[in-house]
Amino acid sequence: MWQEIITYIIIAIATILAARKLYMKFKKPSGCDSCSTDSCAACGLADLKKDIDAKKQPSKPHISTKIYHHSS
Repeated sequence: MWQEIITYIIIAIATILAARKLYMKFKKPSGCDSCSTDSCAACGLADLKKDIDAKKQPSKPHISTKIYHHSS
Protein backbone atom coordinates (compact mmCIF):
# COMPACT_ATOMS: atom_id res chain seq x y z
CA MET A 1 0.00 0.00 0.00
CA TRP A 2 2.79 2.46 0.87
CA GLN A 3 4.57 1.60 -2.35
CA GLU A 4 1.54 2.68 -4.37
CA ILE A 5 1.26 5.98 -2.50
CA ILE A 6 4.95 6.75 -3.02
CA THR A 7 4.65 5.82 -6.70
CA TYR A 8 1.67 8.15 -7.16
CA ILE A 9 3.52 10.98 -5.41
CA ILE A 10 6.54 10.51 -7.68
CA ILE A 11 4.33 10.44 -10.78
CA ALA A 12 2.51 13.60 -9.64
CA ILE A 13 5.79 15.45 -9.04
CA ALA A 14 7.15 14.35 -12.43
CA THR A 15 3.94 15.49 -14.14
CA ILE A 16 4.07 18.88 -12.43
CA LEU A 17 7.72 19.40 -13.38
CA ALA A 18 7.07 18.39 -17.01
CA ALA A 19 4.04 20.69 -17.25
CA ARG A 20 6.04 23.58 -15.79
CA LYS A 21 8.86 23.01 -18.25
CA LEU A 22 6.43 22.95 -21.19
CA TYR A 23 4.72 26.10 -19.93
CA MET A 24 8.03 27.95 -19.66
CA LYS A 25 9.07 26.73 -23.12
CA PHE A 26 5.91 27.97 -24.84
CA LYS A 27 5.65 31.19 -22.88
CA LYS A 28 7.34 33.89 -24.96
CA PRO A 29 8.89 36.37 -22.52
CA SER A 30 9.47 39.90 -23.71
CA GLY A 31 13.07 41.04 -23.83
CA CYS A 32 12.35 43.92 -21.46
CA ASP A 33 10.11 42.27 -18.88
CA SER A 34 12.80 42.57 -16.24
CA CYS A 35 13.55 46.27 -16.88
CA SER A 36 12.62 48.77 -14.22
CA THR A 37 11.73 51.47 -16.77
CA ASP A 38 9.17 51.61 -19.54
CA SER A 39 11.86 52.17 -22.14
CA CYS A 40 13.98 49.35 -23.46
CA ALA A 41 16.91 51.77 -23.91
CA ALA A 42 17.79 51.42 -20.22
CA CYS A 43 17.61 47.64 -20.36
CA GLY A 44 20.81 45.60 -20.07
CA LEU A 45 19.55 43.38 -22.86
CA ALA A 46 19.65 46.32 -25.26
CA ASP A 47 23.36 46.76 -24.53
CA LEU A 48 23.95 43.06 -25.07
CA LYS A 49 22.10 43.21 -28.39
CA LYS A 50 24.30 46.12 -29.52
CA ASP A 51 27.42 44.12 -28.64
CA ILE A 52 26.20 41.09 -30.56
CA ASP A 53 25.29 43.20 -33.60
CA ALA A 54 28.72 44.85 -33.53
CA LYS A 55 30.42 41.44 -33.54
CA LYS A 56 28.33 40.28 -36.51
CA GLN A 57 29.65 43.07 -38.73
CA PRO A 58 32.70 42.05 -40.77
CA SER A 59 35.92 43.43 -39.39
CA LYS A 60 39.30 44.01 -40.97
CA PRO A 61 41.62 41.02 -40.75
CA HIS A 62 44.34 41.34 -38.17
CA ILE A 63 47.84 41.25 -39.66
CA SER A 64 50.58 40.32 -37.27
CA THR A 65 53.90 42.13 -37.54
CA LYS A 66 55.77 40.03 -35.01
CA ILE A 67 59.16 38.70 -36.04
CA TYR A 68 59.93 35.20 -34.91
CA HIS A 69 63.54 34.29 -34.19
CA HIS A 70 64.78 30.76 -34.44
CA SER A 71 67.12 29.86 -31.65
CA SER A 72 69.31 26.77 -31.72
